[in-house]
Amino acid sequence: MFGTLCAVDPSPHKFDKNDLELMQTLANFIANAIDLGQAYEIILAEEQRVKRELELAKKVQTSVLSEPIQLEKINIQAYYQSSESLSGDMYSWFEISPNKYGVILIDVMGHGVSAALISMSIRSLLKGLITSISEPIEVIKELNHHIFSLFNSTHQSTYATAIYMVIDTELKTIEYVNAGHPSGLLFLDQKTMKRMDEGSIILGIFPNLKVDKQLIHYNEPSTIMLYTDGLIELINPEINEAINRIENIIVSEPDNLQLIEEIKKKFVNGKTLKDDICLITVNVE
Repeated sequence: MFGTLCAVDPSPHKFDKNDLELMQTLANFIANAIDLGQAYEIILAEEQRVKRELELAKKVQTSVLSEPIQLEKINIQAYYQSSESLSGDMYSWFEISPNKYGVILIDVMGHGVSAALISMSIRSLLKGLITSISEPIEVIKELNHHIFSLFNSTHQSTYATAIYMVIDTELKTIEYVNAGHPSGLLFLDQKTMKRMDEGSIILGIFPNLKVDKQLIHYNEPSTIMLYTDGLIELINPEINEAINRIENIIVSEPDNLQLIEEIKKKFVNGKTLKDDICLITVNVE
């Protein structure tokens, strides 16, 4: 870009060297200001483009999350809030067969774009995996293999925690595997609180895992709550204290829709999120 600076002095004398140097300095300031203005417009346009792309990516990410299930024998609801535009938290549930449902909650290390891409990669294989295999041990092993393989060739690593359960409303059973995830909470028969914390270590660190499955029978209406560590961090840095507070709310408000609203009201609303938050509530009859 080229420009001209024109200066006129009405008094009858010529411009001297100092006058010329002053005008040169002024011209440089003006040129720099124009350059900065153009650079700002370019940066602003780029920021707006990135923002639009992130908003679109967020819509895509949330669009693949499972819709609530409200049936006579089972009711599944969820609440999801990312700390950034994109999140590493992801949940899904599928009907495996009549009266049998697979439910999974996954938290990929970190948050933002990289965590979201990994969670979307996991989501792409979940339906086929859960509906074809369903067995909790094999599902967790396959997920571990997938996450480990994503970065093994680049000598980088990532990890994820997960909790997966299969609920059979005919047999009234809950099978689950917890892979390094915060304890699932089960208000069994609306009488006893159980922590669902057994299974395996986190996913993606080692190529092979030793995985244990737990089987629980229920006879009366029961409530299950799964959540990511973002909720724990928001409530209390001391894990057991945070879980105790959640358990007290479940006991006082076992209906899953009201439970989600109570959790939001007490712990989430009005807070600045440092991590993604996701929770699933399940009522079984």
